[in-house]
Amino acid sequence: MDHCPPDGASHEIVFKLSHGLKMMQVKVPSDADFLAVKVAARDATGVPIEEQTLLFRGRPVSDGDAVYAAGVRNGSKLMLTQSEESRRVAATANQSLNQIAALRKQVDNLEQELCSAEISFSSSNPAGALVKESGRLQEMFERLLLKFDEVVGVGDVRDKRKEQVQRLQRLCERTENLKSKCNSDSASALLII
Repeated sequence: MDHCPPDGASHEIVFKLSHGLKMMQVKVPSDADFLAVKVAARDATGVPIEEQTLLFRGRPVSDGDAVYAAGVRNGSKLMLTQSEESRRVAATANQSLNQIAALRKQVDNLEQELCSAEISFSSSNPAGALVKESGRLQEMFERLLLKFDEVVGVGDVRDKRKEQVQRLQRLCERTENLKSKCNSDSASALLII
């Protein structure tokens, strides 16, 4: 079998790559090896090269083998599999991202409550009730911080978790400021009486 395409043949091979339930088209130069296919597969699927196994005609192929020499032509089908460990890590990351999304909704709701409390303070509502409300919000924010500490992951998961933790810390500061204003407002009211 020839290692290079015949003269006049296309300089690219376009083939189908199946990964799980996904089917995608991949283009590589006709003189490429299977390592180049793995690079294209990584870009398309996010599966790291070292965790990939490529199958052609039901058999694993070696990274250094030439694609054309192995018989891959336009329209051929290759299958990409990935290690079980990689799938487990990806599943954990998805679970962590879902957990972060659910916690974020709780943070959003509590932030709205904090905004309402801040508006109530500026509307001269009784400071005692606002002190109690700001204490409740502070406790809820701290509980959410603890829940975010339980989220595990790396990369994108870690970045999203960090973003929400920093947001919660800012909300805790706002809550403390509101509580301080309410306490000083209550002390001022007592001095006037």
